[in-house]
Parts: sequence; structure tokens; C-alpha cells
Amino acid sequence: MADKDILYWSRNLATSLLECLGDRWLHTQHVIKLAMQIACILPDDDSDLLVAAAYLHDIGYAPSLSQTGFHPIDGAYYIEGLGEYRLASIVAYHSGSRFTATMLHMSQELSHFPYEHSLLIRCLNFCDMHSGPSGQPFTLTQRRDDILARYGRKHVVSYSFLASLPSLRNDVSIVQRRLKRYPAISKTVLSSFSSNQ
Repeated sequence: MADKDILYWSRNLATSLLECLGDRWLHTQHVIKLAMQIACILPDDDSDLLVAAAYLHDIGYAPSLSQTGFHPIDGAYYIEGLGEYRLASIVAYHSGSRFTATMLHMSQELSHFPYEHSLLIRCLNFCDMHSGPSGQPFTLTQRRDDILARYGRKHVVSYSFLASLPSLRNDVSIVQRRLKRYPAISKTVLSSFSSNQ
């Protein structure tokens, strides 16, 4: 797909699948907003892909896409089926899904997608971790506390989030340091969040 089409395509796809899901769509919209704000810290080839990934990172929650019940993999399978292989991998591995997949005994399914260790996926994680369940700006600490409150400490989501937290904290820190090279953007984005993460 031509770069100029990826944003239009991802926006339409996400809207068609998530708009009816209430808070999930509100959360996604905040992730998109942050992605648009920080995309300039990436190389040109990756900036649009970050925003596309923000649109699509949670489409696996759409009931019509459910295959495994694990939304990163379900979303990634669907995106892969549409021919967007790199985007599928980014969605598959967003926000610590490796840790959840291990606990759900789904590492083999996840390994179908190549893992990308890049600033792009760190930026997506930054945006996801700073977006609350109803689209409110969150710190990483608030995100953690909200997950523990919603799921309870004994739920697999809570266990896997706590396991992924050091990695996610590192991603957030790297993106924050990169953002400080762009004072205007840093002021807009980072001032919304507490530095105590």
C-alpha cells in the first residue's frame, strides 16, 4: 500500500470495527492523538506507520475478528490477511503482549509474527500506556493502578502487565528522552503527565 493511503485506510478500518465499542474507541482515539503528536520523532517512513498502528492496535477486540480471544494476535491476523505484514507485527507485539502470550500459552501463535525491536513500537507503547480506558491522559503509574483495579491482582492481565512493566517503563523513558529534543512537542505532550512514573 502506498504511504499516502495508509492513514486513510487505517482510519476507516478502525472506525468501522471499533466505533461501536464505546470506551475502547475513546481509548483508541487518545492513542491516535498522542501518536500524531509524537510521530515527528520517527523517520519519515515510520511516522505514518505509527499513526496507522495507533488506529489499529486494538482492532482485535472487535467481536467479528475474534479467533484466539487474545486481541493483539486476532488484530494482527486480520491485518496480515489484508497484506500489511509489518503493521501486523507491530500490532501483535504492542504493550507487552509477549508476556501475556506466555501466560496464556500462546507464544507459538505470537511467534508467527516477527518481533520488531524499534523506536516505532516503543512510541506505540508510549501512546498506549499514556491513554486511559476512556481516553483520558494517564501516567504509566495510573495505567498500572487502573488495570489492577479493573481486573484484580490475581487476573492474568494484571500478572502479565506487572511482568511487562519494566520493559514498558524503559520504552516510555526512551520516548520521553527523545521527545525532549523537540521542546514544543515535549511541552505539549509531557506536561500532561506526571514525571513520577
